[in-house]
Amino acid sequence: MVNRRVDDSQGHLHFVTFSCDRRRKFLEPDRAKRVVIGQLGSRLSRHDGHCLGFVLMPDHVHAPVWFPATCPLSPFMNKWKDQSSAMLKRLFAQEFPKYWATVDPSDPIWQARYYGFTIWTRHKVGEKLTYLHENPVRAGLVARGVDWPWSAAQLVSVGGIPGPVDIARGEMCRRCPLVVADAADHDIAGPRSDKKQH
Repeated sequence: MVNRRVDDSQGHLHFVTFSCDRRRKFLEPDRAKRVVIGQLGSRLSRHDGHCLGFVLMPDHVHAPVWFPATCPLSPFMNKWKDQSSAMLKRLFAQEFPKYWATVDPSDPIWQARYYGFTIWTRHKVGEKLTYLHENPVRAGLVARGVDWPWSAAQLVSVGGIPGPVDIARGEMCRRCPLVVADAADHDIAGPRSDKKQH
């Protein structure tokens, strides 16, 4: 796993994206999606972290995550990908042996990198949630984002205001500064950098 350090000294919200190696559809089976969701909840619980939404597509994952502690994003992502990779390889070997026989055992499940986009405003939170929850619609998988069972589209809106989903405990929480901010376009404190989104 590539150690890609992302500075989180200001406790910002991060919109993370990572993809299957060679864009293979390793997440096509529902059981594979459950593995990734389960590991997300497990890792969030260990880091006291929270997820404001997520979508699992057949070949990639989007999730905005936030942590009250500083600088946990890189180890969080590395562990999430490492643990889910090992579990997915076991799943495919046991449940889908014919398909798995066509895959080189040394091939990784995930691409080496992940992409983290720092979210600075509450307006951007809503924009990113709309973007990720419309992924299945753009891909032609469902007619409406809320119809895709492998996203938090039905959970993240409370009174029209995005609220963080606590996947580990299955409830809503309101600790992220961008969610509790009074103004919809209020910039959170901290130096702003121009980080290119991937």
